[in-house]
Amino acid sequence: MKTLKSISLVFLCLTLLLSLGSAPTQSQAQSVNTFPPIVDGVVDESYGPVIATDPAGDSQGGNPVDLVNLWMTQDTENYYFAYEVNTDFTANNWGKYALYIDTTNDSNGATSDAWGRSVVVDDPHKPEFAAYTWVDNPPYGTDHTQLYAWDGSSWSNIGTVGQAAIGAGTTSIVEWSIPKGSLGNPSQLWVEVWSTGGGGGDNAQDTINFPSNDWQASDWGSLATLAVSTPFISVDGNLDPAYGYPIATDPSGDGNGNANMDLLNLWVTEDASQYYFIYSINADINAINWGKYAIYVDTTNNANGAPTDAWGRNVIVSDPHKPEFAFYTYLDAAPYGPEDTQFWAWDGSAWSQSGGVNEAALTAGASSFIEWAVEKNRLDNPQTLWLEVWDTGGGGGDNAQDTINDPADDWNATDWSTTAILKVSTQFPQPTEPPHASHDNDVWWDELGHNSRDTLYRTPGGPVTTGTAVTLRLRAASGDLTAAKVRLWNDRTNTQTLLPMSIAYDDGIYEWWQVTLPVSADPTVYWYRFLAIDGTDTDYYEDDAARTGGWGQPFDETNDYSYQLTVYDPSFQTPDWIKNAVVYQVFPDRFRDGDTTNDKPAGTFFYGEEGGTIYRSLQENWNEPICDPREEGPCAGTYSKNFYGGDLAGLIDKLDYLQDLGVNTIYLNPIFESPSNHGYDTTNYITINPMFGTEEEFQDLVTELNARDMHLILDGVFNHTSSDSIYFDRYSRYENLGACESVESPYRDWYFFTDVPAGSGPCVGSDGTPNSATYQSWWGYDTLPVLNSANPEVRAFIWDNDSAPQDTVAGHYMLTADGWRLDVGGDIDPGTINDPNNDYWEGFRETVKTVNPEGYIAGEEWGNASSWLLGGEWDAVMNYQFSTAVLSLWRDTPFTDNDHAPGTSAGELTPLTPTQFDERIQNLMERYNPESLQAMLNLFDSHDTNRALFMLDPNTSQNDPALYQDPEYDWTFAIERLKGAVAVQMTMPGAPTIYYGDEVGLVGPVAYANGKWEDDPYNRQPYPWLDESGTPYYTHLQTDDGQAVLRDYYTTLATARNEHPALRTGEYHTLLISDEFGYYAYLRLLPGEDAAVVLVNRNETSKSVTLEVEGLLPSGANFQDIFTGVIYTIPPVHRALEWVAVPANGVTVLVLNDATLAAPPEAVTDLAVTGVNPGTVYLDWSDTTGADEYIVYRSCLSGGSYELIGTSATSDYIDTDVTVGTRYYYIVIARNTTNGLVSGPSNEVNARPAYAIQWANLQWPSTITHTIGITPTENIYGQVWIDGVTSRPGQTPTLSAQVGFGPDGSLPMENPAWIWSDAVYNVDVGENDEFRGTLLPEAVGVYDYAYRYTTTAGESWTYADLDGTGNGYSPDQAGNLIVNPSDDLTAPSAPNLSLTNWSASSIDLAWTEATDDVAIYAYDLYRSTDGLTFTKIHRELTPGLSYRDEAVERGLLYYYYVVAIDTSFNRSQPSNTVSHVAEPKMVAVTFDVTVPSFTPGTVFLTRVLNADGSIGDWNPAGTALTKVSDTSWSGTFDILDGTLFEFKFARGSWDTVMKGADGNEELNNLTLLVDYGEDGTQLFTYTVLNWRDPIVTAFQPADGALIAPASAELVITWSQAMRADACPLLQAEGGAIILGTCQYDPATFSHTFTPMIPLAGMQSYTATVSGKVDVGGDVQQVPLVWSFTTQAYSLYLPVISR
Repeated sequence: MKTLKSISLVFLCLTLLLSLGSAPTQSQAQSVNTFPPIVDGVVDESYGPVIATDPAGDSQGGNPVDLVNLWMTQDTENYYFAYEVNTDFTANNWGKYALYIDTTNDSNGATSDAWGRSVVVDDPHKPEFAAYTWVDNPPYGTDHTQLYAWDGSSWSNIGTVGQAAIGAGTTSIVEWSIPKGSLGNPSQLWVEVWSTGGGGGDNAQDTINFPSNDWQASDWGSLATLAVSTPFISVDGNLDPAYGYPIATDPSGDGNGNANMDLLNLWVTEDASQYYFIYSINADINAINWGKYAIYVDTTNNANGAPTDAWGRNVIVSDPHKPEFAFYTYLDAAPYGPEDTQFWAWDGSAWSQSGGVNEAALTAGASSFIEWAVEKNRLDNPQTLWLEVWDTGGGGGDNAQDTINDPADDWNATDWSTTAILKVSTQFPQPTEPPHASHDNDVWWDELGHNSRDTLYRTPGGPVTTGTAVTLRLRAASGDLTAAKVRLWNDRTNTQTLLPMSIAYDDGIYEWWQVTLPVSADPTVYWYRFLAIDGTDTDYYEDDAARTGGWGQPFDETNDYSYQLTVYDPSFQTPDWIKNAVVYQVFPDRFRDGDTTNDKPAGTFFYGEEGGTIYRSLQENWNEPICDPREEGPCAGTYSKNFYGGDLAGLIDKLDYLQDLGVNTIYLNPIFESPSNHGYDTTNYITINPMFGTEEEFQDLVTELNARDMHLILDGVFNHTSSDSIYFDRYSRYENLGACESVESPYRDWYFFTDVPAGSGPCVGSDGTPNSATYQSWWGYDTLPVLNSANPEVRAFIWDNDSAPQDTVAGHYMLTADGWRLDVGGDIDPGTINDPNNDYWEGFRETVKTVNPEGYIAGEEWGNASSWLLGGEWDAVMNYQFSTAVLSLWRDTPFTDNDHAPGTSAGELTPLTPTQFDERIQNLMERYNPESLQAMLNLFDSHDTNRALFMLDPNTSQNDPALYQDPEYDWTFAIERLKGAVAVQMTMPGAPTIYYGDEVGLVGPVAYANGKWEDDPYNRQPYPWLDESGTPYYTHLQTDDGQAVLRDYYTTLATARNEHPALRTGEYHTLLISDEFGYYAYLRLLPGEDAAVVLVNRNETSKSVTLEVEGLLPSGANFQDIFTGVIYTIPPVHRALEWVAVPANGVTVLVLNDATLAAPPEAVTDLAVTGVNPGTVYLDWSDTTGADEYIVYRSCLSGGSYELIGTSATSDYIDTDVTVGTRYYYIVIARNTTNGLVSGPSNEVNARPAYAIQWANLQWPSTITHTIGITPTENIYGQVWIDGVTSRPGQTPTLSAQVGFGPDGSLPMENPAWIWSDAVYNVDVGENDEFRGTLLPEAVGVYDYAYRYTTTAGESWTYADLDGTGNGYSPDQAGNLIVNPSDDLTAPSAPNLSLTNWSASSIDLAWTEATDDVAIYAYDLYRSTDGLTFTKIHRELTPGLSYRDEAVERGLLYYYYVVAIDTSFNRSQPSNTVSHVAEPKMVAVTFDVTVPSFTPGTVFLTRVLNADGSIGDWNPAGTALTKVSDTSWSGTFDILDGTLFEFKFARGSWDTVMKGADGNEELNNLTLLVDYGEDGTQLFTYTVLNWRDPIVTAFQPADGALIAPASAELVITWSQAMRADACPLLQAEGGAIILGTCQYDPATFSHTFTPMIPLAGMQSYTATVSGKVDVGGDVQQVPLVWSFTTQAYSLYLPVISR
């Protein structure tokens, strides 16, 4: 909880005290010291033990102000005080000391200090007197003291103490006597001693108190707040106020007929040295004095004390608190004192006596009091006592007669001989009652809870099919919330609903709020979060920031971390072959060159770039590492035009190798005609890329795959084509007219063109003008023009041909291949929930499945892919979320690269604990339907990411690419981590997907640029075939043995997966999670068929681990370690895999080593409740095959939290441990006791044990005449009888009643017009419970009235009339209610209704106050969704004039009117009708962005802001801002209230996106939650520190300058650190290049170019800075060209004088 409210029990305790009878009149004459101390500075024995103490050495002011102990006593005239100071006054005597004295036991004393010191008292015992002293001017006496009195408003000096002395030594004593008369002869004292210094403003430095340590100063000036006073307790038989309330009580009159055996109350208190006990007896001891009394004391909080009584009385203790001590007393003769008591101690085997108590006294009267004091050290100084007071007679064999306990009535004797068994002890100090939640406007956070993976909180769990009702629960502290709601967002319809929750169960610790969600007939994703409300405090319970589901957390304000609930098509299925697949991804150009004749030669045309393509990184050998396109030189910029010659023939050559590896599915990167090595810029969709082979070779590949029962997945790029394609033809290289070439092209409408000024665009404009149009391209890459996927011709070409689907691109290749992987598929169609009206992928799926029913469709989606996996679009995705989770499990430090970074979909690889990893995996299972989950492409890496081996290398954290330039670099550590990761990959649900070469550890040098590791093209190294030319780069790749280290491991795992179906499609059960030891284990199970167990050890040492498998795996089953061959057998009793060996930072995989797995028993399907009575529930079911025992579970909530209540060897069970009125939910699990296997749960049944009502009636009156109005009728009484139950005192639990009225002559159980009101329990009448209630009719007329009763919380009712239920209900025996009109027949005026506010989740209404001739009582509000049929939704009592309707659904139109009602229920005419849609408001959001002064171009918000206020796609040129100044851009846009979105700022391209100050630091996405606020405006401000691309910020000479040629040099200054070679190009007229030297100054980011020879005079020169690269590898995007002119050379001639 955020705050805990203190709970006052004063009223309760005071009531309790008063109920216990009057205390005796306290004697004003206290017990006095017969031998009072001598005031001489020495602590005499007559003081007794200290009453308060303080630790020595705790005063910051030094020893002269370090107080230690306080003693106190009295005689008839004086109080005596002695206190100890931790110094020798003969050496240190500058301290000042004070004693505060409260004599009134209240807080009405002084509010300031008499000496004016910096001291206040925050204590119930504020002082009426204060004594002060100083000891620095010997000799010491009373003249060194002052005594002050408080008169209610100020202090006055009333003299000195009576006597004063000091005693010096190692510690010193100050001793005083103060006459009682000086203090007003008080009967009680509370005191506090404190010390101070000589300064007038000094504070208190130290105190003496009990309890100790009230105040220790940390300086001399801070205000000292004294909060603890010590009571002075005199043992005199009187009940001092210091005792407070009794800690235990006993009823009077239960002393077995003897008043002096009738014990009443027990009080206990303490000071620093003693416990004080006083108890009362219901007799005058002076008159009856033969009783004996005892207190048992337990100090050890256990049952190891005495089993017998010390006096040998007939008493035993059957109590967890057996006594170690016992005090006894006898009252046979006066006077009374300690000599009349005995103190006994138990030594473990026998009792022994040691004198009596330390002090003893009694006071006789109508009730007598016995008081004792016992020193704590005699009890071994316990902190807590457990006590029981009892009494007995004089006979040695007498028993206990009565006791005092809490709770009361432990023992009451009925004779003198029966053994007394004492069972209840009372604790002192009494335990502090924990705070209780209440309706106090404060939600308790610690108790809030929802676990989306626990069926107690969400049932059914996981993804659900359409039409399924899902129940959600929120846990809260019992009694905490006044309301709870679920905010539900339907992502398909973009509608929000606030659903009220109700309490389903309260066990006294927690309350569970529950709601059942509306079912969805369509596939969708629901997002839900909870509103926890306690009065005015509304908090939110949502998923945590990790967004992994499971337990969430509370928030003050919502972050919209909603939980996901997936609703999918129940008919959705994915191909079985992919669920059983081991997939191998091939990047064709880099896998193997099987036909050198089709290799693409260097210099081939490539998008008009100079020099065209290159071959094998400008070398000849296959095993040549990729040259770095980020480096200057001939390889610069060759990302996509560097070809190695891999082809289909090479793949066919290696199919046997792949089959031996365990691969059964090939996924090929694009193989269609394309200019680039990656193929993602398609030239022709129906032609195989010639550099990979021919159509015939493709068919050969398919034939070879079919022969091996292998499958083929193709890569489809349908979002865009190449600009150098037959469809677009930007470079006019094809016969047909391309879309860029001509508006007459048949493909013109396939793309998106925008007209620009003539000459500034690459394509023909809409009017046919050349070079006057640009086009939309994917992410700004002008080589990739985006297809118009909504164009019918595009659709018809790709997939939309119902008559001949096999003639489309999608269908044609499904005649031979088995599936598609869809590149950037989300850019074409954002999926079912993001755009339900976009049916692109639905149509694509229909075509694929029509041509090939087993066709497979996998999309590329790096984030949450739920939108496409609901049943109508894709089967699965490339599972990058899985990749991030598994790789993170095996990282020890974070890893960041261009794909894995904070804010990206893949996310940073942050080390995960086993718990965190399990959360990630369980979240995937919770997010995706099971068909998709098993069909996922579970990859680690791909052509789009760095290699897994690299991502697992620990040295990546050094961010030093030079490390990886060493061919001898040791990859051993990373290889071992990759082994661990692959073992998980191969044993998880989904198809493990190997990126070519990973199985041998393929990796190459990687560049570190832009402040991060880059992947492209270093992840596309040529496969290191040892029979190919050249030598693989790294040592571990240069031999077959080196490659076999990983390859054999992959083969072993893939073979195990292929041989064991449990590893492919088995159930997933987490077996073990240990963050402490780094263990994670899981079971893959096909019950009755197969099983496998995987154990991960993220520990630095090898371990042996035992895995509990009770109920999951049968005893006798054998499992073999696939790596070591070791066999593990599950024993018959302790069913576990015991001492399983697992290597350090490794994985053990155990597979079933038996022919088959024993089948579990069949589940019970017909569990039924066959009988219920108040104490019993009867369950029955049919026997199931394989079971010989049934386990019965029960819960008080449906769907979860089941607890074992018993077992049965037969098919029935009787539950007798039930509480009447509680509903129980039951399931049964069948068990085979021989092998230990259990079935799944049975169907759930429920029952509520309830009392059966034998008879009930409407008692009286039989007739009521009532005048209509807001005053209810007279009381109406009814009685009910339940045999043996209502005869008990008080109201019967679970029994409730209602009184109701309805139409005359009608049956209340059938007529919904009856109106019912709760009745309240009245009294017991004989054996009946009587109830009373009233009615409030709102219309005149004649009615029947009756009672109804329930013991089932209203699930069933017993209806009762005047003659009772014995003969059933009859309208003739109903009560007769006549409602007459009042004198007020005038209706009130109609109010005027207005709409005051609205949002997506509420509509606010207000109305004017109606007028009436008498008074307005209430207003009824009506609502409609069609404007015709209205339903009353709320009654607002006066003086309320407004209402917020939160039961609305976003997007619906609602109509309202209101009616006024007066105190005679006259109703006004309806008000005017208002209407509004439940929708968010528009907010005018202003983005004010400060940018560097050198910023060129236009600044954009990188999201498209749609006209309807919604947020569109990411786009670096999404929404343009307006330039305000060189450093300021601004834009105001309408956005829907409540929208939460992410964005950045850019200048039209991702190459010009905002960065950190150095231009390289990757920044997280910015986030904005749009909030309407007060006026519907919102301001977002941000400062861009730098841009990604390097920008020239200054240059000289200036453009157009005229300079001296001899001094000409060029200086350019950059926005960030640059490479040294980023120099300007200087050219003379005619284009001749001027040679020179270039110097870079890293301190100023500037280059200086100096010509080698002076420039010619009177010439024009042009400087160009273009395409330069910064130290992070980013390329200059804004070229700079400027000119200047040189002056003519001056000729200086000598002057000759004559």
